[in-house]
Amino acid sequence: MTIYELINAENVRARQIAALVDSGDLEAAAEASKQEAAITIINELLLKSNIPITISIRENERVMRANLAGQNIALHNFLMASEMHC
Repeated sequence: MTIYELINAENVRARQIAALVDSGDLEAAAEASKQEAAITIINELLLKSNIPITISIRENERVMRANLAGQNIALHNFLMASEMHC
């Protein structure tokens, strides 16, 4: 899954839940919100793999990664820096 697909999956899920809320179907919205977001699953896999980072999507669809020390870095910048060290 690319970063753009990750953002899109997060947005699609949010729009589906918002549409259910807007239509007044709060029960269906609550049920839909129980399905884990792709980013949650990825972060769980990173944690189980002992990779000490988490990925989050901030305002304006800015993808961030944070290490366990809490240092936030834009994922785009992180990926570019990683490529330079290869």
